[in-house]
Amino acid sequence: MLLLTVVVAVVGLITPPALADDVTAAYTSLRTGWDDNEPGLVPSQVGAPDFGQLFASSVDGQVYAQPVVANGVVLVATENNKVYGLDPVSGAQKWTRSFGPAWPVSTVNCGDLVPTVGVTSTPVYDSSTGTVYLTSKVNDGPDAQHPHWYLHALDIKTGTEKAGFPTTIKGAPTNNPTVPFNPMTAMQRPGLLLLDGVVYAGFASHCDYTPYVGYVVGVNASTGVQTTMWSTEAGTSDEEIRRRARAHIEQGPITAGYQADRETVIRLLNEALATELVCVLRYKRHHFMATGIHAQAVAQEFAEHATEEQAHADQIAERITQLGGEPDFSPDGLLGRSHSEYVPGEGLLEMIREDLVAERIAVESYAEMVRYLADRDPTTRRLVEEILAKEEEHADDLRMLIQRLSERGGEP
Repeated sequence: MLLLTVVVAVVGLITPPALADDVTAAYTSLRTGWDDNEPGLVPSQVGAPDFGQLFASSVDGQVYAQPVVANGVVLVATENNKVYGLDPVSGAQKWTRSFGPAWPVSTVNCGDLVPTVGVTSTPVYDSSTGTVYLTSKVNDGPDAQHPHWYLHALDIKTGTEKAGFPTTIKGAPTNNPTVPFNPMTAMQRPGLLLLDGVVYAGFASHCDYTPYVGYVVGVNASTGVQTTMWSTEAGTSDEEIRRRARAHIEQGPITAGYQADRETVIRLLNEALATELVCVLRYKRHHFMATGIHAQAVAQEFAEHATEEQAHADQIAERITQLGGEPDFSPDGLLGRSHSEYVPGEGLLEMIREDLVAERIAVESYAEMVRYLADRDPTTRRLVEEILAKEEEHADDLRMLIQRLSERGGEP
């Protein structure tokens, strides 16, 4: 454990509680460093006997963030993700919080700030609510390559987290959606800015470690909802595309530009696979069980639909493997994974009706998948759109079969 000492100095004979609050980096939102409360500060005062150390307090970790002084508290945050509320007179701890395990910088071989990164940027304080905002990098993912960045909102008097926080920083910039936020390579050093009810945080990259993209992220100070993410550069250079293609080559077609949650997409595709397999089984049964004067033509239609549904299942299974997943062909729980039911049907007309119901369920399910995938996974979206079009065609074929049978007097 690394323990450092925080030293606080005061000027002249003014008692600490009367000192003006220091609530943001470089004192003002313009980052000028100018303190209007000390217009007469001159070198002779700095050298006076009553100017100097007031107290020293030990804290866990290095302190890169400028301490915030507000509402009778000196707030100090460290690179070990520890935050302290200190008494401005004595330096005694009023409260302390831990944001979780700090992130090891050795993950990206960057020596700018070692050995860990936790809270680096200067917090910002909102005097209207008594809330102080801080960002932290936390090593709480499955491994060090998958950390998270959080924006915290604490009551500066007690250290209690505000409702709706912490906010996980994530997503892709609105002006460059092909380069999603990368918590591992991203570094948040500039002081936070509170402006018009939004907390802004600026991100760059550890040691310009690729992808070296700058981001500006905005979070609603009241609700904790991330309101914006903006990239300092739009578009991706040929050099960056080539570099990303070589990185993580074991992932095959899945590149850094893939924006969907792969686990979610694989789960949805396995549900679609189960739906198609159940449809194959139902159509096969109906093909062999169709009887009556009109059965031959209808049975042929069932067989064609079964073949096409099997082709859909094969396409879906192939896409699942492309995404690094495993297609689930297990009969155990097949009906539970499927969106449609397996209804045998007692007569020709009932068989057609049940197949039409199943096709309508498939149409609705695939339409929802298309809306979810949107631009996150265009390849899977196009596949689903193709299958959706075929399911709509099947539904129309079955509707027409019911109509023709009804015109001919229905079942024998």
